[in-house]
Amino acid sequence: MTKGTSNARGWYTDFWANWPKGVGRQPTATELAAVHAIGYREGKQALFAAMCLREAGATRPEGMLVCGAPQFNKTFGKGGTVAAGYFKRLPHEQRNSHVVYKIELTAKGNAKAKGAAPVEATAKPKAKKVKKVKPVEKPVEVVSEAPANVAGPDAHIEA
Repeated sequence: MTKGTSNARGWYTDFWANWPKGVGRQPTATELAAVHAIGYREGKQALFAAMCLREAGATRPEGMLVCGAPQFNKTFGKGGTVAAGYFKRLPHEQRNSHVVYKIELTAKGNAKAKGAAPVEATAKPKAKKVKKVKPVEKPVEVVSEAPANVAGPDAHIEA
């Protein structure tokens, strides 16, 4: 399945058949499509990110029950989609003494999902580069070491 496919839930049929009880509802096709449009490939990381898009979010144990292992790096890791500005992490109450990870699309994420050029929230104008000008060197005049009024070694002295 590619980003252009309309059935975002189709790849995950094995997950839907074995969905554990107590982890909340399954992510919708809209949530999965949004995650795929940002750049996630079909798989566990995309599924966990879609779970975090739900109104209740997702906890680490819920993600591990569904995916079999923690899937935080692509979304919450250094250089992930939250750090890149595509998603914004929202505060949420703990559930069963576990941190709830809840995210939402940002303006930059919406622009990428719709295929438009990403909009930078704080676009700064670029400063023009200033070329350094090399100073012009003047030719150096050679000055003789002997004073002008002293005769050289080949001079004839006439009395």
